[in-house]
Amino acid sequence: MAIPLAHFQVSPIENSEIQPRKLLCFTDNRQKAAAFPALLEEETFTHDLGRKILEIVDRFPDTGVGLEELGKLLANCTDVNDENYDSTLFLPTSRLPDKKLSLDEQRNLWLSETFAYFGIPDSARESIEDLGLVSVEYDIEFSLLTKLREILGVSEFSIEDTNSLLQTLLTDMRRQKAITLPDGKVAHDDLAFGRASFDSNFAETWNNKARGWLPKNESNESYAT
Repeated sequence: MAIPLAHFQVSPIENSEIQPRKLLCFTDNRQKAAAFPALLEEETFTHDLGRKILEIVDRFPDTGVGLEELGKLLANCTDVNDENYDSTLFLPTSRLPDKKLSLDEQRNLWLSETFAYFGIPDSARESIEDLGLVSVEYDIEFSLLTKLREILGVSEFSIEDTNSLLQTLLTDMRRQKAITLPDGKVAHDDLAFGRASFDSNFAETWNNKARGWLPKNESNESYAT
């Protein structure tokens, strides 16, 4: 017999006075005691992290903030000695390794979370990027945009159009985990990335592990440029 644990308010139904609720049940008290804290942390953390990221990004309306700097600012929010300390923000136990961590290692965990948040697609499509509240933009040199515009050979394409095209392609690459992580601070197998594999990559010539947009054939060995 299932033991009701708690009712949680979920999104209201439009034009309805009925307040929908989600019921969590466990088969026995031992299962409830073991699973509930970790389950609750996992359920709320992604939303808490998104809200905190949005709060930080709002401080930089003109310049934006880099991903690595964002990770450092998130780490500051968990430092009791920092003026921006937030007692409601903490990593779920599933993100914490068994070993005791140094202060730098603890801060690096937030770097991992930041790159995972923007590098691993959210299956529920509920990240603040999916919701259109923030966007990730790459700093691209003007000379590279000019070179790409020449490659495209479309006279109607402006530099702004070329930049938009390249930003879209780079976003697709990032969402397929073709991202460069801060060396020595974030590893591909950090707990923040879950079971995501980083075996694939984008390359200029075809190989078995490469991804791209051009098919391999006898006349064209180019795979992605």
